[in-house]
Amino acid sequence: MKKYLRNYYSVAFFGGLVIGILPAIIVNLLSSFFPVLVPEGLALANQILEASSYGFLQYLFIFLVIVFSPIVEELIFRGGLWWLIEKFTNKNVAFIMSTILFCLIHVDPLHVIGLIPISLFFGWLRYKTSSVKASILAHMTNNAVGCILMIL
Repeated sequence: MKKYLRNYYSVAFFGGLVIGILPAIIVNLLSSFFPVLVPEGLALANQILEASSYGFLQYLFIFLVIVFSPIVEELIFRGGLWWLIEKFTNKNVAFIMSTILFCLIHVDPLHVIGLIPISLFFGWLRYKTSSVKASILAHMTNNAVGCILMIL
């Protein structure tokens, strides 16, 4: 593996750890001021992660959030969609458009606000490496941090 790619995987991992914390704090703060904006899905996710009786459902949920979802989302947004946009425009437009669309697809206003820095980071990794691998790693790490924060 090329040395510069190895460095980006380190950046992806540690960036994924760190970059999810600040948006989580901001979203939690905003949700305390505007409880009506708290996404219903977030409440359900908290319920699944905190309950002691779900068993298999908890493990499936954690797998879907930490492994499956990041792979699928990154392949769609920083893979196929990026490629399609770049084919008709350029790399910069692909970066901006895939970032915006990734945020907007999550619908809930608080979720969208929290995803802006994360999505920019994932896009930056894709931009720098011309691959989705580092952004998948960062996305997985970020989602793992999110699950851990929900459990604590």
